[in-house]
Amino acid sequence: MAYCERTDVESIFGVANVALWADLENNQDEDDIEARITWACDMATTKMNNRLRGGPYAIPFEEPSSGEGYDAELVNETARWAGVLLYESRGIEDTENASVPKISDHIKQVEAFIRLIRTGRMQLDVAEQTVTYPKVIK
Repeated sequence: MAYCERTDVESIFGVANVALWADLENNQDEDDIEARITWACDMATTKMNNRLRGGPYAIPFEEPSSGEGYDAELVNETARWAGVLLYESRGIEDTENASVPKISDHIKQVEAFIRLIRTGRMQLDVAEQTVTYPKVIK
């Protein structure tokens, strides 16, 4: 299951932008748009898992049984990555307008998030990895 949903991506990039970026055929077919957003959320989840694997957490993250959802920061950064994937799929060039964050700024933010987790400077509200073999501590 993906860590983010359409509404999470729209909260970061806006409803109109996400719909435009997900409409690869420019036909405004809502089923195609929804499928593309689902693909982006799934792909961003896979990318997040691959980048965090081998770190302090059990990957993939388990869906919370309490119904509360995944860690909010994990959801937000996965949604950010999904939006970047949608944007890049369209081949749209970044704006030079300084008041609008460039897509590269979003990528940098996701990378910083991953670095914080991998270095132990950020902790997520998820299950930690159980080590059943000798582990070298640096």
